[in-house]
Amino acid sequence: MESKKGVSEVVGYVLLITFGIVLAVLVYGYLRTYIPSEEISCPDGVSLFVQDYSCGANSINITIKNNGKFNVEGYFIHATRTPDQPIATLDLSKSFNRVLSDDGFNTTGVVYFHIDTSSLVPNEEIFHSFDLDSVIYSLEIIPARFQQSENSLRFVSCGEARIREVISCEGFGSEES
Repeated sequence: MESKKGVSEVVGYVLLITFGIVLAVLVYGYLRTYIPSEEISCPDGVSLFVQDYSCGANSINITIKNNGKFNVEGYFIHATRTPDQPIATLDLSKSFNRVLSDDGFNTTGVVYFHIDTSSLVPNEEIFHSFDLDSVIYSLEIIPARFQQSENSLRFVSCGEARIREVISCEGFGSEES
């Protein structure tokens, strides 16, 4: 009598590998439905412009103008702490001063232009103020808007419309303009 123990182990491994591959294909097919098929992006022509800025005692005040073709709901704002810092990492949305600003509010890293969730229309400008705890050397602003996608509105960051403004606020901590 010959031993068939080796054959049964090989059959077991083949079944185990086959089961693993079938399970991986099923999980892949299920998870693929969660990934959007097309990228949601802002249309060309979305643009914001820092029209004016002034530095105060531990604050910066900026006037932002929508110089694009489309409405914009808000923006992400970051700053640099050194003049040679290549990427702005200081999130200024947390220090948005609602009292000194014309209108707007901040939430989860975004500064919205109006409290009633209306947009900043083309050629409209708004004044916003931010409290500072250190000197900043540049601002980076990324517009954000609601974009229609598959019968629903999605909040989209317009990274291709990013602006960087080098600023000069001398005498941090004293009243200057």
